[in-house]
Amino acid sequence: MVLGLLSGDNALAGGTLVLDHAAAEEAIRRVIAEPLGIPVIEAARGIIEIVNVQMEEAIKVVSSNRGYDLRDFHLLAYGGAGPLHAAALARDLGMRGVIVPVYPGAFSALGLLLSDVRQDAVISDLIALDLVPLERIGGAFEQLRRAGEADLLAQGFAAAQLRFEYAVDLRYIGQGYELTIPLAEVPRSAEALATLRRHFDEAHAVLTGHAAPDERVELVNVRVTSVAAVPQASVATPPRPSSERNGKPIGMRDAYLGERFVSTPIYDRAHIDADAVVQGPAILVQDDSTTVVHPGQTARVVALGQLEIRSN
Repeated sequence: MVLGLLSGDNALAGGTLVLDHAAAEEAIRRVIAEPLGIPVIEAARGIIEIVNVQMEEAIKVVSSNRGYDLRDFHLLAYGGAGPLHAAALARDLGMRGVIVPVYPGAFSALGLLLSDVRQDAVISDLIALDLVPLERIGGAFEQLRRAGEADLLAQGFAAAQLRFEYAVDLRYIGQGYELTIPLAEVPRSAEALATLRRHFDEAHAVLTGHAAPDERVELVNVRVTSVAAVPQASVATPPRPSSERNGKPIGMRDAYLGERFVSTPIYDRAHIDADAVVQGPAILVQDDSTTVVHPGQTARVVALGQLEIRSN
């Protein structure tokens, strides 16, 4: 609110939630700015910068720290606040861009409705991989599969809805951590175990930059995920009401983007046509979220009404 990214002029939740700029400014002044002896704007900017750095570090934990190049990925921005921050995060991390779903504020709820039911089960079995009896590992997988199947059937799912995913946790003998290696099927031959070992070396190289194919590997855990498929709703492009304001700003306001306040056009996202391009700086408002596009970026409406934000 203090930085102009949100405004009381654009009520949220269908007009039922109106934000109070004066109250927001007073809260930052009393709790942050005055105790630190800094201006309110600097305090607000500092809050956002700290939050963004924390989110950037969290993104690195699940990506570059696992050997993935962030330049190959878009950032998916969901939740009421995600699209407020995502464009800055993707820019700072060097990502390809940002994807904003049609209704980001309801994205988690939609995911909960459409997600398959999953049961994860594990048996610990510490033994060198080259000494694992095939019947032993096969028996562990079968035990977990049967238990998962019985549980899901008891919940009312039909057998035709069920599928099973297999994985093992492996490590080089002496290591203090292991990697989870998914399996296309349960290993039933020495050749299958040799292939599994090779996949482990490859995964280790991706994660750490090196592998040790001459070192012995040990099995740590056997895993089975039992999955019950739920009916999937079809996803269609949301209707876009016709309007004389289609694709045109609905207003302007000063927003703090970069190092200063910038006069920024405000758009109603519901009135932006497919394939339309919005040049940053821009703020796109809707009932369930607000999307910020920074200077030097563009937002384009792509498949199914999603927004793609990229640097120019």
